Amino acid sequence: GVLYGVYRLLESTGCRWPLPGVERIPALKELRFPEMRLLDNPAYEVRAVTDDTVWEPVDTYVEEMISKLDWGCKNRLNTYSIGGFPDAKCELVKKWGHLKPFLWPALIKRGYRIECGGHDTPKFVDRRLFPEKPELFRMKDGVRRPDGNLCSSNPEAVDMIIRQVRELLTAMPELNMLHLFFDDVDGGSWCDCPLCQDKTPSQQTLAVLGPVADMLKKEFPGIELDFVLYHDTLNLSGIPQLSYDNIYGYYAPRERCYTHSIADPVCPHNQSYYRELTEA
Repeated sequence: GVLYGVYRLLESTGCRWPLPGVERIPALKELRFPEMRLLDNPAYEVRAVTDDTVWEPVDTYVEEMISKLDWGCKNRLNTYSIGGFPDAKCELVKKWGHLKPFLWPALIKRGYRIECGGHDTPKFVDRRLFPEKPELFRMKDGVRRPDGNLCSSNPEAVDMIIRQVRELLTAMPELNMLHLFFDDVDGGSWCDCPLCQDKTPSQQTLAVLGPVADMLKKEFPGIELDFVLYHDTLNLSGIPQLSYDNIYGYYAPRERCYTHSIADPVCPHNQSYYRELTEA
């Protein structure tokens, strides 16, 4: 907050940071600090700059990312989001170990949070186990299948995800938030076995995220998850009032109209998205 206050004061003198590495700084003799009383509360608690750049060559990558982190902070971004599959054995962990000496000081200096994750959470349940343990995987039309999401009612399948998350956070203790996204499918690819068939996609999502959140509370306090709200998980009917203070809603209306604001009443396409968001 103090750092943002300094940037706001500098902006009142004409300083601007439009792009990473590009600054507009008035001459020292032109600086004038007007008297002002300003209260500024951000609309969003989490405001991320996402790292989707190529990791190599390392020197070029580090220079680019530090420039991007500096620009992001000056524009009140507070979170560094590493794109990647949250697997404890994946390249992401190896690269973070290699790059941490360069990026960590820049992140700490500016008070950034760190988050990572992606859509491959179902792969935490090793699909090679399907011939041996088909019950770990979803059922569709009465037949077990190794694609899509897992069987959310199977304790062993859920425990596999918990173990993977534990391994990841042990390898990357600097993380603040983990994205555990499931299959990106409109209409869902969850399980309809006898134990799951009466559960909505949102309920099945929570059946997995809830135990993970409980584990985090005990073993990694301060690390949070998000519950992605889009497609059929935006419908939270049947979900009771949640008591988890370490799960965030992550709203992603990908098919909305971007010409109009989400709440613009003149846009019929966005009306359903806004109504569902309000209900959620």
